[in-house]
Amino acid sequence: MKSGEKMNNRLLVLLNLVVLAGTIYWNYYSNTGAINGNTMGSLSDTYANLFTPSGYAFSIWGLIYVGLIGNAIFLLKHYDSKLSATQGALLSITNLLNCLWIYVWLMEYTGLSVLVMILILTTLTTLINKIQIGKEKRSVWIWFPISIYFGWIIVALVANASAYLAKINWNILFNEPIWAILMMTIATGIYLILLIKRNLSYAAYVGVWALAAIAFKQWEIEEAVAYVAAAAGAAIFITTILKDYQFRKKGLY
Repeated sequence: MKSGEKMNNRLLVLLNLVVLAGTIYWNYYSNTGAINGNTMGSLSDTYANLFTPSGYAFSIWGLIYVGLIGNAIFLLKHYDSKLSATQGALLSITNLLNCLWIYVWLMEYTGLSVLVMILILTTLTTLINKIQIGKEKRSVWIWFPISIYFGWIIVALVANASAYLAKINWNILFNEPIWAILMMTIATGIYLILLIKRNLSYAAYVGVWALAAIAFKQWEIEEAVAYVAAAAGAAIFITTILKDYQFRKKGLY
């Protein structure tokens, strides 16, 4: 690799580390109520709906950030790789979009926040395709944080869209329980496709985590939604256990 390419790669992985540090700080700052007097939790409660998971589900961000820190350090140690440069660039974009999403969400631009979330998911999808997670053997510090980040953004996008529909009092065609069940069905289908077609078992495990949290919250509110969430989570979990065993035999993890 030429010296110019090495320098470019080093800058990209350094940028990723700086942006990640800024994102973690911004996430902390956003929960002080300094932005529009809101916090992530307060708005989640304001736009609560039958797809909203129990509050403990959001603790997964701690695991995501720990994984991304490990990934950033790994990239610094392997900066002379095109793979590292690709991750540095796309993860920087993803986390900048994450910061933007926090801002528009707290400013209560809920419809716009859905669009930003779609951009985050698109960037992560591009990253997974470019570095072939689930198709080629990668370091645990590559596949693990990116997989769980991707897995959470899928359910976060659906939850974000549900919050927007709750905000505008959407009740066209179906009542709220039917809409919640429909969205869970779509999310479940996405996780199963990612699992079967792309071998993304850890993204699917995140889906199980989210659906279990929905079932837990809705058990005394809307039993039908809780039962569907529990059944969908169980179906994904069992399928993932079986597929994960096959992936490990193939040496993908």
